Amino acid sequence: MSYKNQILRSLESSPILRFVQSLEEFQLMPQKPHFRPLDECEEVYREGLALKHMMTFVNVVKKTSKLQVNASRSIMDSLLKCLPELESHGFNVTNVQRRLLELQTMKESREELQTELEKVKCEIKMRTHEGTKINAELIDVTKEIKLLEEKKARLVSMNEENNSEIAKLKSSDSLLDEHIQNVEHNFESLVTFPWR
Repeated sequence: MSYKNQILRSLESSPILRFVQSLEEFQLMPQKPHFRPLDECEEVYREGLALKHMMTFVNVVKKTSKLQVNASRSIMDSLLKCLPELESHGFNVTNVQRRLLELQTMKESREELQTELEKVKCEIKMRTHEGTKINAELIDVTKEIKLLEEKKARLVSMNEENNSEIAKLKSSDSLLDEHIQNVEHNFESLVTFPWR
């Protein structure tokens, strides 16, 4: 890392700076910060503030790489808020910013899908409950239909038996009527029969 800023050349010999530069985050994304805003600070603070910004960059990259899908939005917002200041000191934060914004979009999309999923689960639960009620009513109606079919079968059988009895009685009625007519005829015949 080379610094064009005259005042910060002393950083190049700092063992702490060499350690920070050796960290994985700086190896993955080499940086050339200029730290120009630190020209306004007292010289005694500059090295510490420069190292603070370098460690902030390391922490932002590290935390971005370890974000979980259930991380709060405030964590992502906090990481994004650090980037403009780092950029003003010469850090290239484009890749980190792009990654964070993409992750934020994915998280929002997941939250929307999660909300939709909860609605669907609620609908499934409600419809399952409704289905249970319908099935119970269907079982009751099926039992009632079975009882009515049994009653119908009994009534059909009783009706057939009754019709059979009516047919027998009508047959008896005709026969008896014929007998009555015979008796009446015989009676008339006998009444009018000559006396000897």
